[in-house]
Amino acid sequence: MFHSEDHQSYQFLKWRRSDWKRQEIPTKFGISFIEQLLPKSRILFSAAGEFLMSPMAIDYIEYAGRCGHTPMLLTNGLLLTSDISARLLDLGVSTFIISIDGWQKDFYDNLRLRSDFQTVINNVAQLRRLRDQKSKAAIININSILLAQLEPYKEEIVSFWTDKVDQLSFLAERLDYCGAPRKTIIEPPPVKLCFALLEGPLLLSNGLVAPCCSTAIGEWFEPMPWLLSVEHVPLTEIVRSYREMMLNDDSPLRLYCRKCHFGTNSYWQNGKSSFCEIHQFVSTSKINR
Repeated sequence: MFHSEDHQSYQFLKWRRSDWKRQEIPTKFGISFIEQLLPKSRILFSAAGEFLMSPMAIDYIEYAGRCGHTPMLLTNGLLLTSDISARLLDLGVSTFIISIDGWQKDFYDNLRLRSDFQTVINNVAQLRRLRDQKSKAAIININSILLAQLEPYKEEIVSFWTDKVDQLSFLAERLDYCGAPRKTIIEPPPVKLCFALLEGPLLLSNGLVAPCCSTAIGEWFEPMPWLLSVEHVPLTEIVRSYREMMLNDDSPLRLYCRKCHFGTNSYWQNGKSSFCEIHQFVSTSKINR
């Protein structure tokens, strides 16, 4: 997680802890984390701001590939110039997840300050051309928050992206940092244990390792002294500790889980979960290799 100054424009700012500091992740933490992952892991490089703003962004992705891992990237698409896109494809980025809410310039530009819809659209088209020219297997996915204003236009949004990318993911709009949704995609089932905790650890910019996305976000807003640091504890021990907490009803992790709404995202039905709805336009087997 790279935390940039762009946080100042986030609507959740009013809930932020006063002692929380924005910072670039120390390189030693990033390298150590990558080196300790299981062999041939998939690594999603993402940020609380924009990952490609980090001066270390390309270096981290390149190092992950040299370690035998498969890098993936979450980005707003603004910095996907021709040179950067070509470099990322050559470095083996397998999935580009591009956050674009909606399908119209006016709506997008008003929602994302200092952004530019047409630049992102051009960059996405260019990325797809480069991928096909290089015969790479990278998947291009659009993430769109299903805001209340967008709900009546779902079919139009799907139609807009059908011939431009490989898949489109609608994400439920969250109302707070614990993931309370404005409206779920499908009716959530009862959840006793959240299996998101088994999917993989997340490295935060202060060196702490979060067991799931919810705690990674929650740490911005409330103290979590029980989180462990990659600087002091081996990653295998960190993961083992969190799994033991998950199985203990009275652990600080499970106490946080009682407030969290993301657990229902473990249940999928016909390409939908409570928080996500996927529209796949191109079979991954048909993407050029």
